[in-house]
Amino acid sequence: IVMSSVVTTFATTINVFNDKISEQLKAVVSEDKLDLIPVYIFLDRCDKSVVYESLEEKYGYDTELYENKELYYKEIVPNITIGSKKVSEMLNGKKVTAQELSLDNSESSLDIKTRQSINRAMVDDANEYLDCYRDEIASLVGGYVSKFVESNEKLLEEIIVQPKSAEFIIAKVTPENINKLAKLPDVSDIDYFENAEVAVESWNGNSIIESDSVKGLGSESYNDGSGYDGEGINIGVIESGYGKYDENDYNLSDANLTFVSTPGVGTSNVSSHATVVTALICGKKTVIEDKVYEGAAKGATVYQTAVNYPQDIINAIEMFADMDIDVINLSAGLNTGPGYSSFDKSV
Repeated sequence: IVMSSVVTTFATTINVFNDKISEQLKAVVSEDKLDLIPVYIFLDRCDKSVVYESLEEKYGYDTELYENKELYYKEIVPNITIGSKKVSEMLNGKKVTAQELSLDNSESSLDIKTRQSINRAMVDDANEYLDCYRDEIASLVGGYVSKFVESNEKLLEEIIVQPKSAEFIIAKVTPENINKLAKLPDVSDIDYFENAEVAVESWNGNSIIESDSVKGLGSESYNDGSGYDGEGINIGVIESGYGKYDENDYNLSDANLTFVSTPGVGTSNVSSHATVVTALICGKKTVIEDKVYEGAAKGATVYQTAVNYPQDIINAIEMFADMDIDVINLSAGLNTGPGYSSFDKSV
């Protein structure tokens, strides 16, 4: 009976760590053609409760108020200062609610300019909180990943990608070390990493620019007649195949637009796809066949970068996070097949 129990436990342990290795990776190992195999190594998520403790201790944030929308409007918003006045003073005793401050609420008792200034101040306040949160996450997760790498450096021949804010690495390892890595308690799963070149698409730009200024976001249908143009929003655009926008198209030369080189990527080529995607976001007013068009967020600050391999995409996302980007648009043209791939998971 004892012997049977030991055998069962041993078999279960073998299955547990063997289940961490993807079928594709097992197939690559069985082919026995590679001395070093590039792999994704996903780690268990680390406990992030300490981040909220740091936000309170280091920065003085009451995280319960910032993480609860109802409490945020009740406790934080009234005390936000705009110029020399608190929001509570600007409201003259009116209750602070999301509906009352909404820019789309035509029945609000507050004029649109007051609501716009309060909303801008709320965005600034929330961004300060998020900046501190991002810093603490990067410190916690980055330290956790670094400790894993340092503790297991003998099993890792070469690090390809080591993110600061996500619990995984991409590394080259020997076939025999894959099983050793799978046995580690911090490792959740391991998959084969294919650094395939991303595709470049060719688009007919004129057929898809449909954000016109009369019926689009700039019209009186939005923000109680004020329209919306993305002012104050930072947008990052990641394009495939070294793709860069053509600033001579769609008045992009007048947009608040900057091309940024991604680490590891050289000079980029002008791409019709990159041009169209960027124009849809921030293209200034232009006329095509007697119709007026403009980008949906022409007042936003836009940074566009180009990638050529999956690891470039991960680096570009981290770069934009460090730049306090609010929105990331990813046009990578990478076919990961049906289902949820390890590349999807890493993104």
